[in-house]
Amino acid sequence: MRKLSLIILSVLTIVLLNSCKNGQDLPSAKYEYVGVPGAKVPSTIFEGTDGVESKAVVPVYYGSDVEPGQAVTVTFTVASSSNAVIGTNVMIEGADVSGQSFTVTVPADTFATSFTIVSVPNNDQNDDINVVFDISSVSGGVNIGYPFDSNASIVILDDDCPYDFDAFLGTAAVVENGSYGPYPANMTKVATNKIATDNFWDTGATVTMTLVPCDGSVDVPLQTYDYFGTDPNGTVVSTSPGTWDDVNKVIVINIRISLPAYSFVSDEQHVFTF
Repeated sequence: MRKLSLIILSVLTIVLLNSCKNGQDLPSAKYEYVGVPGAKVPSTIFEGTDGVESKAVVPVYYGSDVEPGQAVTVTFTVASSSNAVIGTNVMIEGADVSGQSFTVTVPADTFATSFTIVSVPNNDQNDDINVVFDISSVSGGVNIGYPFDSNASIVILDDDCPYDFDAFLGTAAVVENGSYGPYPANMTKVATNKIATDNFWDTGATVTMTLVPCDGSVDVPLQTYDYFGTDPNGTVVSTSPGTWDDVNKVIVINIRISLPAYSFVSDEQHVFTF
């Protein structure tokens, strides 16, 4: 199994906010979230291929509950529902590890720390790894509670299942909803297991999609679709998993196109044949 890094970053910067959480008043110290990357915990990431590491940033917000500020110690435990085993299919770096638990310390008056999860090299396990972290204890701090109060779950998708990615590169004939088309679209690789069309909806727009290797599904993540430059708030996103078939060279996506400027919403199925 190829190396995978999953960085979980705890970030809190002192600037501006008097706040409380669950009835606990923060002292006169002022807090504000500034420049926090990855405000939303990703639900899935890929294991990583071709030597490229997959990473996910998970913010954890803690502030000292005493004044002057003191260090905050946060202990995480890998939940029993997880098949992530520390020392077997994942390793923890930058933390004090004890069995399935590990502890990180947010230094006093800095409110920022990080630890890294790395898959064990040459691990032959060909399964998705469901990594669930519970915050099991906190010493000296108040949980601000965004984006999660007590736990986070990330599925590391196994991408060792072989398939012919090149079958989906080049020019495809696209048919929408079984009737409109076919029209040409050039498909290119943009990242591991990710492909882009340069003629979405026959409008010359670029939209990306992700091919999930082991279950043959296709996901179109939420992204901007600016219809001919007239609707910067337009979006496209999957409504349900699509499919790919590298033998017959076909991709099917199920999507919703939303154009607020036109009060337009359309659920569609697009079929790409190579």
